[in-house]
Amino acid sequence: DIRSHDPADLAAAFATLRPVDHNGCGYEQPLAAMVRAIAPGLSSNPGFLRDDAVFAVVFVTDEDDCSIYPGSHLYDPLDTRWGPTSVRCFNEGVRCNGSPGGALQACHANAESNQVVPIDVYEDFLLTLKGRDRSRLVLGAIVGNPDPVVVGINAEGVQELLPSCRYSTGTALPAVRLAELVARFGTVGNRQSICNDDMTGVLTSLGDTIAASVRGCFSSP
Repeated sequence: DIRSHDPADLAAAFATLRPVDHNGCGYEQPLAAMVRAIAPGLSSNPGFLRDDAVFAVVFVTDEDDCSIYPGSHLYDPLDTRWGPTSVRCFNEGVRCNGSPGGALQACHANAESNQVVPIDVYEDFLLTLKGRDRSRLVLGAIVGNPDPVVVGINAEGVQELLPSCRYSTGTALPAVRLAELVARFGTVGNRQSICNDDMTGVLTSLGDTIAASVRGCFSSP
């Protein structure tokens, strides 16, 4: 229980946490969920954000973000405009060099999609929360490795995005969008692989990043 730890040792407390589950909707929207949780006028958590506090958010997911615009039909399996359901989020949300069948290169978030919301929107949202002061933010992610990125053909002859890493209980898809967003935050961003069977080191690293941003409130491990 994280509450049983000395509150001055944030890294040790954070290292006791574990991912809860990896089941749920196949179209994952962690970035949209973040906005819904804390945006003024949308949030059911009034008072959570404080002007004098560092804001930290950590995403834990085995798939990349696929947050869509209101009114998008990207998730509709009967709408075939977007291709097979197994690759449509990738096709709309990511751009790469190369062709399906081999490892794709130079993959990056698609800034021009009219279906998947560009990560620029979420970067601006986070910066606006803290007066565009990155030192008042921490962005973490425990996600699939952003490479290799390979689109293959399954047994039914349908394109599918292949896992970028594996762990004892499953696989993870390349988190290109989330990795790029975290990287934009420099030293206050921390991306870790979800394909670790022991999360102690992963969570300790994230705890270190948060502790460094709130120096003076918590002791550095």
